[in-house]
Order: sequence, then structure tokens, then C-alpha cells
Amino acid sequence: MSTRRYPHLACLLLALACFSSLAHAATPPRVSGMVYADLQDQLHGHTVASGSSSFRFRRVYLTVDQDLDSVFAMRITLEGDDNELTSKGRGAIFMKQAFLRWNTHRATGDVIMGLSPTPTWSFAESFWGYRSLEKTIMDVQGFGTATDMGVALQRSPDTSHPLGWHAMLSNGAGPRPENSAGKKLTLSLPYRRGDVGVELMGDYEDERGVRDRWTTKLFAGWMHAQDAVGVELYRRVAMRAGTALADVVPVGVSAFARKSLNDHWRGIARVDWTDPDRNVSDAGYRELMTLLALDATPSANVHLMPNVMMRNYVAKGAGVPDRKADVNLRLTLWWNYR
Repeated sequence: MSTRRYPHLACLLLALACFSSLAHAATPPRVSGMVYADLQDQLHGHTVASGSSSFRFRRVYLTVDQDLDSVFAMRITLEGDDNELTSKGRGAIFMKQAFLRWNTHRATGDVIMGLSPTPTWSFAESFWGYRSLEKTIMDVQGFGTATDMGVALQRSPDTSHPLGWHAMLSNGAGPRPENSAGKKLTLSLPYRRGDVGVELMGDYEDERGVRDRWTTKLFAGWMHAQDAVGVELYRRVAMRAGTALADVVPVGVSAFARKSLNDHWRGIARVDWTDPDRNVSDAGYRELMTLLALDATPSANVHLMPNVMMRNYVAKGAGVPDRKADVNLRLTLWWNYR
């Protein structure tokens, strides 16, 4: 058997073990779900043809949580993603999460084993709060995965212990099978005091041998009730991945704000600036992404959000051709089932 199948086999065995224990668990399982759907119209742009419009399910989640006893708990999440297709071109369903949480009842925190959320952007995403509109900046750039197969130690910050941590040793391949002998080590140190949160995050990935990669990120945010602001900065180094084996160093910064206008309306704004390689000044494009949205909430679990997303590309050299901006109008529907 190929070693690439081991992570999927481990997920399957963990899922079977968790499901077989449901009948003996102290509490009934909790089923929840979430859907992101769009009606979108691409006015013009570089990445998608002008005049393109579509209805789409961008994400569909189905989650089962179960407290096995006072110490162990499990979660299994399935995801449908219209970027993942079957051989017949239909939307594919895949395992997003399958993990066992061991509450050690110690100050060191909980041990998490299996396919679980990574520390890469979880804390920043909790302040942003609108994954339904767009991923956080590092997620957009593909610098990490939302979940990964491995083992983690996590303690969330709280009122009595404002400094938390989330350390994870994982494959680095996300929900896909492992494709190298290397591993990824990620550490997040979130600090939360009242409405203010700060996080320092770093990761190191040795899967590429002499082309190892590491990332550092700083996030600072404020959140009170439905209002929030935040700023996130990152720098990544991909060793010997560029021309003539030069290091590639992408950098970026994201700033966002969301404001409650009344009981049923909120306003959202965000700006991202990214440079794919700060070491190169005469090739490629810097990108400025702007997102503006309104969130109508006729129910606490239903959000109807008209929004516009613009991506402007700035050439990094005089000889680089201009690139048309992307302008995308959307009506996004986000609903939760709990």
C-alpha cells in the first residue's frame, strides 16, 4: 500500500471509531451545517471573462459533534466545494475534519488528534467573522490549509488566562494525502484581554528539502458585540524557489472593519494589499483587493449579503503589461443549521 493512503486510512479508522461510540456516549450527537451560496456577475476582469454570471454553492458543510465522556470529544465534518469535482464534473464531497479532542483538564490545554483545524488563521478569522464573503488574506494566497492531519496542543485564551497557544505538528498537505516525507510545525500565540486580541503566528515546513518554507504573521484586532476591526500582516520565505534559485518572499497586509447599523443590518469593508515577491521589483504584479458589503439578517442564522469585490493589479516594472481589474458583483446567501 502506498504511504500516500495512510492519512485517509487514519481518518476512516478515526471516523469509524467515533461513530461506533455514539450509542454508548453520555450525550446525544449534535448535528450542524452551514452553506455559502452566491449569485454572481463578473462585470469585467483578468481572471474571469467579462459578462460571466452564475448561481453557485461555494461551500456546504455538515458537522457531527459528540462528547464521548467527560474527557474525550469528537468531530466529523464533510464539505462540498464547487472547486472540487468528481470525474463526471459534479461537486465532490470530502472529509474536512475528523478528530478526537482529549480534554486533559490541565493548564497545558487539550490534545487534538486527527484531521483538525490548523492555527494558521483560526484566531484572525474569529475577528473577521465573514468567511462567507472571503477567506482571510493568507487563506486567499494559499499559504496554509484550514485543516491538516496531525497532532496539536491547544489552549484558548480566556478571562483568567489571556495568553493561549495552539501548536501543531502535521503533514502540511491539508485534507489531501501526504505527498512528502517532511512535516509542518505551526505555532500560534493568541492573547485576548477584553475586546482586544493580538496574535503572533509562525510555521516551518521542511517538505521541500533545500526549498524549505517558513511564515510569520502578526494580527491585532478589536471586537465588541457585532462590531470589529482588525489588521493582519504576513511575510513568507520560500527558499530557492525563484529564478536562479533565489528565495521568493511574498508579503501582505489586510485591514477590515464591520459595524452593526441596526438590529438587522451590518456594514463590512476590507482592503488587502499583497506582493508575490518583495525581492523582485521589475516583474509580476502587486494586488489591491477591496471588498464592500451589507449584511441583512432577517434571522440570526440567515444572512443575505449584497457585495462587490474589486481586484486591482499594479505592474511592478515598466515593461510589465497592464492587467485589467477584476470587478465582481455578488448576492451571497449564508445560512447555518444548529
